[in-house]
Amino acid sequence: YVIELGGFGWEDRQFNQPLGVSAAASLDIWVADTQNRRIAHLDSRLHWLGALDEEVSDGEADDLGFPTDVAEGADGWLWFVDRDDDRLRRLSPYPVTADAMGERLRYGRLSDPEGIAIAPDGSIIVADTGNDRLVVFDQFGNMMRSWGEGVLSRPSGVHVTTSGDVVIADTGNRRVLLLNRLLHPVGEITGVEVPRDVATHRANQLWVTDSQAHRVLIYGLSRTVD
Repeated sequence: YVIELGGFGWEDRQFNQPLGVSAAASLDIWVADTQNRRIAHLDSRLHWLGALDEEVSDGEADDLGFPTDVAEGADGWLWFVDRDDDRLRRLSPYPVTADAMGERLRYGRLSDPEGIAIAPDGSIIVADTGNDRLVVFDQFGNMMRSWGEGVLSRPSGVHVTTSGDVVIADTGNRRVLLLNRLLHPVGEITGVEVPRDVATHRANQLWVTDSQAHRVLIYGLSRTVD
């Protein structure tokens, strides 16, 4: 235990059912503060830096819907999945007045998306929860492919390692599924009651949140296949 920030509310330094969090290469932390319809911005010591709660499109300001997860691209733009309109969306982290502040992408209709991760090549992988699949977009937000139909059940969390491997919290199947960079299954972890999110550490550790059992599980990873 190091530090904490929060408590229920809608003011600065408060949250309302936050669902996703991302630590960027810049050491900034972004939190999908879902029910407050915003993305909170913190520094590495959890100092509150502000929040993004609207975008500008065609000269009109609009709210962010219900963001469920967020990730920062290599160019500094924020990508997030929005459960309100079932889309992948992009947002500038810096206050601007131009139409480029954000945009509603019209590619690859999603259903209740919950997780997002960005691969080393810039592609974006979304846990398309309601459609029981993963969807892969290019770095511009164009849908390239989907995977997992008939295999996944209500996937909620997704993570991409530095080598491009993909880890999925396959929630409905009560397991964690491991894929290589080509999205070929290479392993799985069973016995998790309700896995909701996943992350890896450079020390070859896999972290899994198990919401049903109210716990965090840590596994050692040993990559033996491509």
